[in-house]
Parts: sequence; structure tokens; C-alpha cells
Amino acid sequence: MKIAMVSDWFPPKLGGVQTAVYELSSELASRRGIEVEVITDNYKTLTFSDQVEEVDGFKVRRLAGLVLPRWKVYFHPELPFKVKELFKREDYDVVHTHHLFTPLSVFATGIAKFMYPPRKCVVATNHSYHTWAERSFFRFFSRFTVGSTQPDRVIAISEVSARMAERLGVNPGRIRRIPLGVNVEKFNPARRSEELRRELGADSGVVILYCGRLVERKGVHYLLIAFQQVLKEMKEVKLVILGEGPWRGRLMKLSRRLGLDKAVEFLGYKPREEVWKYCASCDFMVAPSTHHESFGLVVVEAMASGRPIIATDVTGFNEVFVEGTGFLVPPRDVEALKEKILLLARDRKLRERMGRRAREEAVKRYDWKKIADQTLEVYNEVLSQV
Repeated sequence: MKIAMVSDWFPPKLGGVQTAVYELSSELASRRGIEVEVITDNYKTLTFSDQVEEVDGFKVRRLAGLVLPRWKVYFHPELPFKVKELFKREDYDVVHTHHLFTPLSVFATGIAKFMYPPRKCVVATNHSYHTWAERSFFRFFSRFTVGSTQPDRVIAISEVSARMAERLGVNPGRIRRIPLGVNVEKFNPARRSEELRRELGADSGVVILYCGRLVERKGVHYLLIAFQQVLKEMKEVKLVILGEGPWRGRLMKLSRRLGLDKAVEFLGYKPREEVWKYCASCDFMVAPSTHHESFGLVVVEAMASGRPIIATDVTGFNEVFVEGTGFLVPPRDVEALKEKILLLARDRKLRERMGRRAREEAVKRYDWKKIADQTLEVYNEVLSQV
């Protein structure tokens, strides 16, 4: 079986979609008889090239494109012709696009189904939900493009992404629910580092970790306010914030205004291999988002790292959260957040018990090996109908 994995996003660019495409491709490529080729943008040049990289057992082919900054996707006037040429030359059995509405995914779906005989099977993963998808013009445009091309199957990573796919014109009978996975070898409690805890100045205290983008909807400002209240009742506790974003300066000012300079560390961007270590070395994690998430990836990563998590009760988080692995609190509720932080910070045995359960559930539900198995079932389903 030869699979074209089509995505506007792929490493070295950072993000959840990039990680998912990489991990799924790597896992599928490790199976006998499966060949995977990732088709993505060329982030270095606007020149088309036939250069192919070999990455972790699969191929990566980069096409040129101009960035559309508002949506962070790529487009080039020659893109449809290059995709058609590639599909004609390479004998893919399945074209698996990631997202339903980016230029690359729309062109790949239309060309695979209608422009080059014999038609190729198309599977699309919808990774997200956006409020701008509710705008009338976007709905009309998306229904025209997605509705007219209709992938053979659409994989929805969550309930909210399934609803968005339906709004974009996908036949509900073609939608299959498969969550994102987590690399349980990389996110692993065995990566805990006492040296890292000493570097943070918290070798004998409690380390709380936030890991994510620093934007308003992630609710980090509520976490800082709650943490100020925590420090009034408990001193040996440290908050570590990993991530970058437009709100970083504002959050650092808020931290200083709240008198948290010595208890909060803003560490900015960290490579994934360091993120694994931070997740395993903290005592628990907090995800205080104020709005829905397409998928609760940070919850799953905390679970795989054997760490409890306090997350807000929003769509995406509450779909993947497992009772007994942490706590859900209402969004924007500083008092509830403070209470759960204090409860976990004061009770080591509770943290350890929840962490063990979290690790077990992550391995059972979200190991990429299991997610790849489910994805292969979808591929075989569409291939059997050709």
C-alpha cells in the first residue's frame, strides 16, 4: 500500500498537526508493505523541486508556496499543476489529506478524485474547529469546495471537529472518529530529571507545568491569578510556563504585578525533546483554556508522562479526560483552579495514584500504534469499495 500524506504543516514547523502527521507517518512506515510519502510545503524557497528527503522510514516531498499569514497556509499559482503531475507520476493507493479547507488539501482531493484516472481513494483528517467557519462567506466557500469533492472518508479527531466537517458539507455517513495519539515512549515518566528540578530551584518543592501557546484563549492569566492565591497558603511551589505567543509580554507584566517573580518561570519555546523531560519532571500540569479545543492533546501528553492534570471543562479537554487522572474545573473559575492546585500540591500520594492511572489510560487509549491500526482500517475500508 502506498500512501500520500498531504499536509500544509510538517516539521520543522511546530504544532499539533505537524506532530500528528509525523508520528502517524512514522508508525505506518514501520509496517511491512506500507510506503508513506509526505507532501508538504517548501518552507525555505519558492522554487519547485523534485528533491525528496528520507525521514524516519518515510519520504518527504516539499512543494513551493507563498505563505498566507492570516491562515498560515501556503499557496502557489502552479500548485494544482504540480500536484496533478505528482499524482500522475506516483502510483498512490490512498491520498490522506490533513484539514479540509487549505489550498493544498482541496487541490489534492479534487485532483485525486476527478482529474487523474484511475481515481485515487481520499481520506481527510479534520484537525480543527474555527469560529470563522461559522461566517456565511466561509461556509458557502467551504461547502462548495469540500461538498463538491467529498473525500471518501473523513477522520474527525473529536466531536467538535466532526460537527465542523458536517457544517462544511461532509456527508455524516463518511465521518469516522479517531483521536490523535501520543508517543508513549517519548512522553514517559522515565524521563523525569532531578537535575532539571534542581535547575528550576524546586528540587524539594512542587513543580506545576503549563505547556502551550501564550494567547488569550489559553487562560494563562487566570492561572497566574489563582497561583497568587495558592502562594498565600503554600510557599514551596513553583509554576513553570513553557511556550511562546503574543501574550507573553502581557503575562510577564501580570506576573510581576502579582508579585510572582520568584515563583514563576517563563521559559519560552523548548524543543520537543526537552518538552518530554519537563512533562515527566513536573508534579502535575495545568491547562486553563477558556474556549473549546479541537483536541485535548496536552491532556493526553500529561497522561502519557504519568502526571495528573487540572484542565478546564471545555470541549476537546473533556472528551479525552479520564476520571481519576486529574480534575476538570469550570473555565475562568479562579477559586476552583486554586482549590484543585492546592489539593494536588499538598497530597503526594494522590498525585502518584492519579499519575499511575493516567499513564495506564494513555497507553491503552492513545498509543500511536493503536491510532495507526484504526487509520489503516479506514484505508482498507475505502480501498475495498473501489
